[in-house]
Amino acid sequence: MKELRKTYLSLIIVHVIITLGFALVFGTNHPFSAQYIIDNLFPLITSSATLATILYVIGGYLFVVAKENKSKLLSKIFVSGLVFTIGLLLIWFLARTLSINGYQRNVWLLYVIANYPTAIIYNTIINIEDLHAIELVLTIIPPGLGFFTGSLIRLLYEPQWRKK
Repeated sequence: MKELRKTYLSLIIVHVIITLGFALVFGTNHPFSAQYIIDNLFPLITSSATLATILYVIGGYLFVVAKENKSKLLSKIFVSGLVFTIGLLLIWFLARTLSINGYQRNVWLLYVIANYPTAIIYNTIINIEDLHAIELVLTIIPPGLGFFTGSLIRLLYEPQWRKK
């Protein structure tokens, strides 16, 4: 359990580093914000998720490089990524529900801050129906998936994982 907490904390640290780096490079505008088309969010979501996933793949890869004890690491990374994704889903659901019900129109900023590299596309959206689109739930996937994928790629090159 202690190793699982350390892995989860490492994922959060990678997330914070990627968020700060992304914020320093791009500020409040996403590099793919020009792909926003009213009533068609898929190009914007796809490009944003792809960029974020690549960043998290690099983070996951470097995480495994830094670990000395790699026993059962993949399962710990999977569980940590799943818990992180569920946490983002809960924040997204809360922000969307409060925004749709009119309690606070800008409550989505909470989710943008929590998942900055992918969710910064919310700043691009000008149509209120697009802001409440269910497709935006796809923005929760890149951190956990990218971290797991990067870790898996690196673990494939570790000696104890290779078949002789």
